[in-house]
Amino acid sequence: MAASPSVPAATAGLLAWGQDHQEQLGLNRSNYSAKPVIISDTGPLVGKQITRVVDGNDHALALTADGLLFAWVDNDDGQLGTGNTRPENRPAPVPMSAFNGKTVIGIAAGWDFSLAWTSDGAVFAWGRSEAGQCGLFTPRVLTPRLINTGALATRSITKVVAGNYFALAITSTEELVGWGDNQSSQLGNGSTTNSDVPLLISEAAALSGLQIKEVAAGNFQSLAVDAGGRVFSWGASPFGSLGRGGQTSMPGLVDMSGVLAGKKVKKVTAGYSHAMVLTDDGMLYAWGDNYFYTFLGNYALQGYSSVTPCAVRMEEFGTRRIVQISSSYTHNMALADDGTLYAWGRNSRGCFGNGNLASMIVPVEVMPTGAREGRSIGRISEDMNGRFTHALTTDGKLLGWGADDRLGGMFENLTKSNTNPLTEEELSALKGRVKKFVGECDALMKECATAGDFVTFCRVWESQVEFLQMAVIAKLPRQAPPGTSEETLRAVFMQEGIMKPMGQVLCHTAESSVALKLAGDDAARAGAVAICHAMGVFFKAAGSGQPPAPENIKFVELAMQRLSELARQLQETEAARAYEAIAMLDVFMGMITQKEPENLDTLIESLKRDPEGYLTLTLLMGLSKDRDGSKSSYAIAEIQNAILPSVANRKMCAAGAAHLDDWDAAFRHLDTLRKEAPDDLEIKGQRAVTLLRQSQSKASLDKAAALYADINVDTILEKTASLEADTRSMITRNYILFLGLRHQKENALALLTRAQEAKVVKQKDADEVRELLPK
Repeated sequence: MAASPSVPAATAGLLAWGQDHQEQLGLNRSNYSAKPVIISDTGPLVGKQITRVVDGNDHALALTADGLLFAWVDNDDGQLGTGNTRPENRPAPVPMSAFNGKTVIGIAAGWDFSLAWTSDGAVFAWGRSEAGQCGLFTPRVLTPRLINTGALATRSITKVVAGNYFALAITSTEELVGWGDNQSSQLGNGSTTNSDVPLLISEAAALSGLQIKEVAAGNFQSLAVDAGGRVFSWGASPFGSLGRGGQTSMPGLVDMSGVLAGKKVKKVTAGYSHAMVLTDDGMLYAWGDNYFYTFLGNYALQGYSSVTPCAVRMEEFGTRRIVQISSSYTHNMALADDGTLYAWGRNSRGCFGNGNLASMIVPVEVMPTGAREGRSIGRISEDMNGRFTHALTTDGKLLGWGADDRLGGMFENLTKSNTNPLTEEELSALKGRVKKFVGECDALMKECATAGDFVTFCRVWESQVEFLQMAVIAKLPRQAPPGTSEETLRAVFMQEGIMKPMGQVLCHTAESSVALKLAGDDAARAGAVAICHAMGVFFKAAGSGQPPAPENIKFVELAMQRLSELARQLQETEAARAYEAIAMLDVFMGMITQKEPENLDTLIESLKRDPEGYLTLTLLMGLSKDRDGSKSSYAIAEIQNAILPSVANRKMCAAGAAHLDDWDAAFRHLDTLRKEAPDDLEIKGQRAVTLLRQSQSKASLDKAAALYADINVDTILEKTASLEADTRSMITRNYILFLGLRHQKENALALLTRAQEAKVVKQKDADEVRELLPK
């Protein structure tokens, strides 16, 4: 969905950042990293020269200089091309035999499908293909498949881009071809019929005879740039994402009579429902969705969208020349010729990579932090998705970034990240727009309530909070100049940017009551409304230091009653969502009233109806770690008795039982895991430790020794090298303690020293192990 740069790829490595709940960053971790982290220093990418990286919806691809492909993360539809649907936590090689000896030179990634093209102009696709995006109508394609039908039967291609479920390609004769999803006429043939056969879009009247130089694919829209620097668009036009009026199912010229008059476009990129171009004089222009004034990068815009191109605020760029632009469904990025990175839009997933989660209305420099410090970026991902981002550095590294928590690292770069703060005039205009925006939202919410439109009502409700937060961030550099302490920044942002907006907006019982009514019998929606209200009540009380208003408490109680009714009426997963919400509300009420939660048993009911319920499992594990009461033990016991078919969920159960010192229960879960993952070193190590926590008799020691048969003093550090750092450290420390119990203290201490030198075990952990070793 992004434009390619003209930056040399030599010695480029790979970086990534953003949401990592499914290990999109290639780190085998399950949290976020708002600061860039290195991916390419371990595993199969070590020593590889990476030339391209792209991000799909929940997967990523990397191409090396020698034509090899690597893929990782989600693989439900075979989008990794590995021949199966098994997800990969780390970059895994894509079998190259499917390419029949051809050399891959380019890659693209869409929503659960992937594309590659070769030096001879052939196109291959794999992954989800219900709309024909892999060249045939089928649920999925597990390995790269050649597409050589229709318009590609006699043509070779030089570039391919991926939309959500469709693809566009430029041929060697500079014609445009497309295939896949066409429900919004994004294939430009005037119909809404999907096509698994590539169609020649250049046959459309507006494109006939033109040389197509650039192309971009968004969610439901397509864009192309001709040799004269003109932009054409077609497909769906929500929020004016086509940048023009008239017939949208066929290619047509974007409005170039305003800010684009006399300009020549050289690059184009498309987000979910907005688009952006870079002109030959180095200026940026955008149009389409401007959701709470973020996507289009201009303080002066007065609406939620712009149907015609508008200028992006360029002051932050100074004299730097932009060489690459890229858009996702939440934000935009621009790369300058000196490796400086800029971002704007929503940053709730940490996808800016500046160490915080602060969204920005206009472009700001992404200050280097984490593993990016001291390094220059040569190329950012050519497809972005808003969850995570990868980039290539000029010194051979692959980095990734996302966010540990809602405020993690927020303050480290807050003043640095807006080096060109608002002028007095802009600040005054922003203040007026905040007031106007809130008024517009109130009016629109009333219209939604009348029309019964729950989705739009809640989107507008949320946008009030996020817009107010961004307004605070935009003003903060003026209120807290450079040099302000982190403690002061934290206090200001917590009060003004978090507590105040949430307290002002979310805890209004009038809006909450309307939203709850609009939710109807949908337990997930009703629960979300009630939880948002409870969050608002909590933050308002915390921010003001005053107890919550009685009507706020009354609303939560009524919402819990409504959810209880829905839980009794609904079946299976729908009922689970109701029980889940009741428990969450109970926890919030406990935080507000300083009382112990009373309805945690509803989590058990939720688990019985939806054993894989992520929120339920997460909340149960949190309770098991944070509480010592009988409710936690009961919750864990119920987890043990529930049907939990996945390895990940059984690991959670074993960990929870172990935390409560219920070693018999922990061992039962681990014994089941042994059958499902017999070669998993982590599970083997945990089983050995659990055995020894149950008993340190000779029989238990012998059984533990059998479990440790795959490793020894000389090989353990090598065998565990591919594991996540904390897991590797835990396994090593446990093995050292095992050696001590086997009266091999000398070997144990020698291994501990080597582990410290290799930075596998930290100093404080090493000191603890030494204390625990038998005297």
